[in-house]
Amino acid sequence: MAILDGTGENAISADSITRENAINQAIHAVAAGDLELSRMLDAQSERLRYTVGALSGSSSQTPAIEHALEANESVRNTLKTIVQMLMISNQKLSELLTKE
Repeated sequence: MAILDGTGENAISADSITRENAINQAIHAVAAGDLELSRMLDAQSERLRYTVGALSGSSSQTPAIEHALEANESVRNTLKTIVQMLMISNQKLSELLTKE
């Protein structure tokens, strides 16, 4: 039996999967997820920088205060979700590294 990769090609034979290989693959998946979360954080910081810059007059367009408050609420909700996801990711990683 073989495990298929994303292209439908045989990536790893099921017979060749070791515990160490499985743990490494799981750690890689957690790290990839964390990378995506960092990209989300970066996007939110850019959104705040734009809004603050526009409010301070360093941008040619000044948003209404309602727009700034909406952006703030959206960023806050996104950050809460990211923190929750990072906590889950940390839990997964801790479990992977402490299993015997």
